Amino acid sequence: MDEQETPIASTQRAEEAARRNWILVKNRRKRYLETHPEYFGPSLELADPILYDRLVCWLDAQALDS
Repeated sequence: MDEQETPIASTQRAEEAARRNWILVKNRRKRYLETHPEYFGPSLELADPILYDRLVCWLDAQALDS
């Protein structure tokens, strides 16, 4: 006899799938940045200095939280 999947098990399965997808996206972005180092060239800072500073501060804060 087949067991019915409980709502908790279904939710856990969905969360695991979402986490796997998030990791795949993160790895894909990381791989792109590793293969295209020119993406973070000096021209990035000059395009919008205020936005650049905000992103750097935000990423630094994220790195400290990890």
